[in-house]
Amino acid sequence: PSMRDVRRNLGRGAEGRHMNRPTRVLLLVDSLTPEAGTENQLIEMIHRMDPAQTEVFVACMDDGDRLKSLAPYAIPLVFPAPGAFSLAGVKQMLRLRKEIKRHSIDIVHTFMIRATVFGVLGAYGSRAKAILTSRRNVGYWYTAPFLMLFRLLNHLTTRVVANSEGARSAAIRSEGLSPDRVDVLYNGVDMTRFERTADLDFAARLGI
Repeated sequence: PSMRDVRRNLGRGAEGRHMNRPTRVLLLVDSLTPEAGTENQLIEMIHRMDPAQTEVFVACMDDGDRLKSLAPYAIPLVFPAPGAFSLAGVKQMLRLRKEIKRHSIDIVHTFMIRATVFGVLGAYGSRAKAILTSRRNVGYWYTAPFLMLFRLLNHLTTRVVANSEGARSAAIRSEGLSPDRVDVLYNGVDMTRFERTADLDFAARLGI
């Protein structure tokens, strides 16, 4: 289905009452602890999401201060598990499914490999209307076992979101995804970081 179909389905049947409240989105990531690209992008996105349109739940497999700091903007959840294919992982997947039902989550969106395996398997068959996964690089992590696993997970996934045309092309080529199932949503950039400040003649000294 297209994203238009996903949005339309949110209002169908007995679940039509969802249209009377913000869309509930669960963002699932391994951890927010490292000062790294995906983690920073996710935090910035959460800060800027319109609470009138979207109610955000952010879930990590590892707890940390950065997750707790998001409490004013999102409801934090922790699903501690070393991996999806362990006894602890299975228990946490079942708990994830219960949380999706309890909070009436509409969309589950996963980031990173471990969270994607955990999130797709946990959310599949739940009441979530859409399960989205992310591709945020050109597939440097692709190995034969990972490709086999992700090709299976793709059958349980509504759509795939890439942050560049390169990432989209790599996913289509390597995972055998249909091009019309992969969307590109570019990373946001905080332009205030690049405003000129006190040293106004810096460019002049460089001959610019």
